[in-house]
Order: sequence, then structure tokens, then C-alpha cells
Amino acid sequence: MHCSVRIAGLVLVAMLGVGPALASPFDCGPNRIVKGAKAYNALGQSTVSDQAFGEHLAEIRLDAKRCPETGWVQIIAAGVELKWVKRLEAATPPGEGRKASHARYIARAIDHILAAQQDIPERLNHGGFNLTYDDWAGIVKEGTDALTSYAEAGHDVHPLVSDAPPTLSCNYVTRTMATGASAYNTIRRPSSLRLLSTLADACRGSAEFTDWNPLAQRAKAIMRQVEGGQITGQKDVHFYLREALRDVSQYLGEKEPPYGLWQKTDQANLDKLFEQHGVSRRLFDGAAFTEVPRADWFAPGQVGTEAATVSIALELSRHWTPLAAGVGNPPAEETAPARAAFRALVAVMTTEADAAGQGIAGRLMLNDALALFQSGDIRTPETADLPGMPNWLYELMLGVHANKIAELQGEAP
Repeated sequence: MHCSVRIAGLVLVAMLGVGPALASPFDCGPNRIVKGAKAYNALGQSTVSDQAFGEHLAEIRLDAKRCPETGWVQIIAAGVELKWVKRLEAATPPGEGRKASHARYIARAIDHILAAQQDIPERLNHGGFNLTYDDWAGIVKEGTDALTSYAEAGHDVHPLVSDAPPTLSCNYVTRTMATGASAYNTIRRPSSLRLLSTLADACRGSAEFTDWNPLAQRAKAIMRQVEGGQITGQKDVHFYLREALRDVSQYLGEKEPPYGLWQKTDQANLDKLFEQHGVSRRLFDGAAFTEVPRADWFAPGQVGTEAATVSIALELSRHWTPLAAGVGNPPAEETAPARAAFRALVAVMTTEADAAGQGIAGRLMLNDALALFQSGDIRTPETADLPGMPNWLYELMLGVHANKIAELQGEAP
């Protein structure tokens, strides 16, 4: 109890030290950075009194206000906020866990980390004091750990781990955050995946291959969370595994593992999950695909092309329904009319192929489209997670087409 009272009083001391930014020039150079770094290191000692901690905390917060564009000052300020949270946690009675009242200090630390993007810290050697990448990266990773752990505890910590995250740039700071989010102790947290998704989106459009590391890290997080049961349900599992494949495909390009962050064991684990959950490996981006108009499917120059075949598969998808798929195990008197309507649609397509003089090529293309639809490789978003046709129906339509193709081939001169 006594410790809790002292900590509460310390909040007042620290907050009183935070005033508006001064209008007069302020030295944000190496001297200020080293002074802050020494204070940060001192605060890690258990012998530091509450009063001394509060004085350093207030001073460093004021430095951060005075030096908003100095990366090292912002990172040091983030580190001190995180040490402050640890001090609060140590004063929290056992069993109470992470308090919501602590979250605002983590949010402040994350804001400092994000501010450091505009002046990414470089190696500093001044007055015999040496600061390196490992020093600031360690604080960034610690901040990422705290951010995601408090989010997992159910606290509204920061927009970065919300459903409406801010837009980020791809740089050394954000890539280091991705490394923290994909660390052993954080990678299975759903909030870490939300963060990695934001970071991967920031980096996937970069022309620099080295910026694509968050894509591989996000793919690994997806695999761990499917394996660990954090991602469940067929719809979500299929969606996220395809997302992992998409990320890995961009990350690897034409290369084979091992490459960079993606090892042969990672690829083997992803392949195993695809087999286990029956997910197709074909990637299709409907938003970027231009469909061939139905009137042109069987035209010379279009019939048999991938674009026309995919267009047919999409049209098949639009006419496939949960009832036809047997979702919920409805009685046969309900599924039969739905499946008959689907067969009738395909029959109309064969009539259109015949009318265009493409009886053989048209049916061959229809069979390819049926295969793409049946496997789930090509689907509309609405039907992506529906089961395909019963196998007997699929084989029946392929057989009808094969018989007609053989008949037409026999008629050919």
C-alpha cells in the first residue's frame, strides 16, 4: 500500500515537470542526447528513489517536447516511459495484472517511437559515450512487446493495434517494430498480427527488396496463429493462409528458400498447413482482373485463353449458392432444384459455344473453368468459402462434355 501511494505521488511530480515547449532556442544536439541516455541508464537501477525517478522522467519528457525532431531524444523518451510502466507494474498488487491506467504511458512511448521516423537515430559517439542501433532497436522492440501485451489484456492502447490503424511509412523504425512483433514471445498474439499487417502494407509497395522483411514476418505470424488456434474457422484460416502465401510469393519472387528470413522449414510448415486445411495455392486478385464479356467468351482469339476461362469460372461462382453447396445439410428436395439450376447454366454455356462454332474448344474451356471453380482457385468473394459441387455432379458434367467432344470429333472431316 505504501509503495502504491508513493508511485501515485510520483505521477504528480512527473506531470508537473511537463510544460509547453519553449520558444527560445534549445540545444538538441549530442550533449542533450548523451545526458538523456545517461539518465535512462541510471533509471534501470533498483536503487533509484521515487523522487529521483520522477525528476528524470519530467526532464526527459520536457526534452521530448523541446526536441520533437531529434530521433535519439524521442527514442530515449520512449524508453523512459516504458521503464515508468515497469515501475508501476512492480507497485501493482499481485493478481491485478496490467492496469488500464498504465496503457497511456505505453501509448506515449509508441508515439515517441513513431516520431523518431523523421530522424532515424544513427550511431553516436560523443564524449566517450557510444550509442548504436542495438540501443534504440532494443527500446523499439520493448515498446512493441508492451503495446501488444496490453492490447492482449483487453486495453485500448494505441490505434496501431486497432481495427483502424494509421498509415505508416516503411523505414528502419517500422521494420524494427515488425521484428519486435514477430519475436518468439509476441508472434502468437492477435494484436501482433494486426500490427504486422499494418507494417507489411506500409512496406509491400517499396521498390527495395530489403523493405519486404515484414511480409515474411507476417506470414510466419499467420502460420503460428493457425497452428496455435488463435486463427480459427474455415473462412479465416483459408483467408489468412492465402495472405501468407501472397506475402511469401512477393518476398521470394523467383528465389527459392532458404532466402533471407524465409527458411526451408518455414516453407515446409506453410505447405503442411495448406494440405491440412485444403487451401488452394493459386492466387487470384479479382480487383485487378478484367473480365472478358460473355458475348466474347467463344470468339476466335478468346476461346481457350486464361482470361476467358477465368471469366467463366467467376460467372459459375456467381450462380453457386449455399443451398446448392449443401450448407447446413438441407434435404434433397431443396438442394436438387438449386443444383439443377446450376447444371442448366452450364448447358446454356455449351449452347453458346455451339452457336459460335466452338463446340469442342468451348467445352474444353468450360471443363477448365469448372475445375478452377471446383478447386476454389477462382471464386467470387461471396462464394470463396462455400464447398464446391458434390463430386458426382462435377464428374457428371465433365462426362457429358467428354461424350459430346468425342461425338463432334467423330463428325470432323
